[in-house]
Amino acid sequence: MKKNLIFLLILIPFFGCSDNSFTSGNEFVFDEREALIESIWIIQKITIKYGTHNPDEVVPQSQMEEINSGNKLVGEINFNSDSTININNANDEFYFIGLNEMQWNYENKFIRFKHSYGGFGYKVIWYGNKQMEWYIESIGIESGSKSVEIIELQAN
Repeated sequence: MKKNLIFLLILIPFFGCSDNSFTSGNEFVFDEREALIESIWIIQKITIKYGTHNPDEVVPQSQMEEINSGNKLVGEINFNSDSTININNANDEFYFIGLNEMQWNYENKFIRFKHSYGGFGYKVIWYGNKQMEWYIESIGIESGSKSVEIIELQAN
């Protein structure tokens, strides 16, 4: 009987509370939009995986291109609260140098960049408030081949 009571007392906290209610009252709510605005973002790596749309899929080295150094990565992305973007400390080869002229919007783990003649966007995966990945899936128009581009960013 004592064993059953102890077992029951151990299980109640695990099954009796949802994840949201099992907090100490000082719950930290992660605001993704605020995390974008409060930091200066640096590209760490750009990877293109061929033959998949899954950014987490492991593919052979022959099906992957990776940029982890050079002028395409050197630059700072600053998301302003008025939905404008500033690019700092970058040269003409910086991968996102064109963002300087665009507006941004973030909603439902998707970041969208717009200008007067169009726009584009990326799905976002967060790893805490200082690290994220952007990814976009592609299909070859004539060949039908799949690929996914992954951009890893770190906050300063």
